[in-house]
Amino acid sequence: MIINETKKAAFRCLTIFLSLVLLVSAIPFSVNSVYYDKADYNDVKDEDLEAMREQLNEYDSMLKEIKKNLKENEKLQANADETRKMYLQAEAIYNDQLKDLEKAKLYYDNEIERVGKEIAEIQIEYDREYETFLGILRMTYEEGTANFLEILLGAESFTDLLARIDRVSSLMRYSDNLMNTLSAQKYLLDAKYRQFVKDSEAQDEAIAALEAKQAELAQWKLENEAQLAQIEAEIERLTGEKGEYESLSALLDADFEAEVAAAIAEENKRREEIAIAKEKEEERKRQEALAEAIRKQSYLWPVPLSFNTLSYDWGYRTISSLGYNNKFHYGIDIPAYRGTDIYASKAGKVLIAKYHSSYGNYILLDHGNGYNTLYAHASKLYVKAGEYVEQGQVIAAIGTTGTSTGNHLHFEVRINGEKVDPMKYLKKP
Repeated sequence: MIINETKKAAFRCLTIFLSLVLLVSAIPFSVNSVYYDKADYNDVKDEDLEAMREQLNEYDSMLKEIKKNLKENEKLQANADETRKMYLQAEAIYNDQLKDLEKAKLYYDNEIERVGKEIAEIQIEYDREYETFLGILRMTYEEGTANFLEILLGAESFTDLLARIDRVSSLMRYSDNLMNTLSAQKYLLDAKYRQFVKDSEAQDEAIAALEAKQAELAQWKLENEAQLAQIEAEIERLTGEKGEYESLSALLDADFEAEVAAAIAEENKRREEIAIAKEKEEERKRQEALAEAIRKQSYLWPVPLSFNTLSYDWGYRTISSLGYNNKFHYGIDIPAYRGTDIYASKAGKVLIAKYHSSYGNYILLDHGNGYNTLYAHASKLYVKAGEYVEQGQVIAAIGTTGTSTGNHLHFEVRINGEKVDPMKYLKKP
């Protein structure tokens, strides 16, 4: 029993070195998982790409300058629009003032005409009364007393005489009063006329001043409209240039990105090919090292050494309970208690770890160079397909799953797919 445990320990020590080899070589080769430093622009830039990038930078600078000028011109346009609003407000005020002035001037002109007519009428009446008064005076003074005496002497009675004297005196007083009244009215009308004329002249001056302001406003408007038109033309020009450079920049940027992407893809492809070739070479070396290690490695008894009897050997056999009639047995059967550990006979990769109708729960290991071992009828499986295992590692437990008549391990050795006698590679404890 001590000898058996010593052998088992020796086998396990041997697996420590081989496991290190397997750990290094355990990574499966896959083109998709090849690692290499991805290329970026600094890895692919050349004179042409740099020239395109400089052109893009130039376009970008031009666009920034155009956008700056557009913003400044838009401010000028806003100022010109605000000036236009001020002009319209001033024009409306001036027009209202002009209407008021023209209305006032029309009033004064009408009053001047009316007062002028009144003055003319009074003047006519005054002249007429004045002639009458002169006639009386002439009758009194210019023609002498004879005429006055004739009026008095022509009286038919004393009463008539007194009446005639009174009439002459009254006529003279009336003429004098009327002349004074007419003179006063004419004086007032003349004063009013002069005031109306003065007011009318003032209105003319105000209208002239307002019209001058309107002319100034119109000139201001013309200058502002010309400036606004110039600004709008400049904005239109800058907008056109902006659109043109944006289109050129977009096209050039697309070409630049496409060329950069193509160059990076080409560089990555080259690096990937180098990495693949390098990994293939490393994988080849790993496989060679693994094959050499496996070639030098002995096969380990797949169960504890205390279970060293065979219930069935390699060759023909007959099991009536299973319906076998002289059927060839492609392996060896090692009976053991249920749950007993099953060891990997050699280090390798788990190709299959699943249930089979005949094998039950079974594991197929790949040891490289076409060598495989199979472990069947297990009650439990401790590893999965794709894992790497060391020699002597517990991979399953004894059972009687599948087509089986009792707890045991069915063990096979295969070389390039062909089943061979396991006992040519195993040493029975």
